[in-house]
Amino acid sequence: MNLKEVLGQNIKEERLKKGWSVEKLAEKLEVSSRFLSAIERGDKTFSIENFYKTAGIFEVPMDYLLRTSNDQERWDSSVMHLIKDFSEEDFGRVIEILKILKNFKS
Repeated sequence: MNLKEVLGQNIKEERLKKGWSVEKLAEKLEVSSRFLSAIERGDKTFSIENFYKTAGIFEVPMDYLLRTSNDQERWDSSVMHLIKDFSEEDFGRVIEILKILKNFKS
C-alpha cells in the first residue's frame, strides 16, 4: 500500500468513526465530495493545508493519518508490554495521568 492509499484509508476510517458521509466531510474541508472520494481511494492527494485541516477536524496529529496497521500493532504491543503487570490501582493512576496530559494539551 502506498502513502496516498494509507492516507486515504485512514481519512475514511476517521470519517466513518464520526458517522459522517463523504459529503459532510467534504463540506467541512471545503472540497468536492468527488475529490474527497478520490483521496479516500488513494487516487489523489491533498495539499499540505488540507492535510493539516483534516487532522484538525478529526482532532488527531497529522502523523496519525499516515499510520499503517503495522504501526498500530507495534504501538499496541509496546503499550501492552509496559502495562501487563500493572495492578488495577497502577492502571488507574496511568489513566489519570493520561487524562491530565490530554487536558494540558488542549
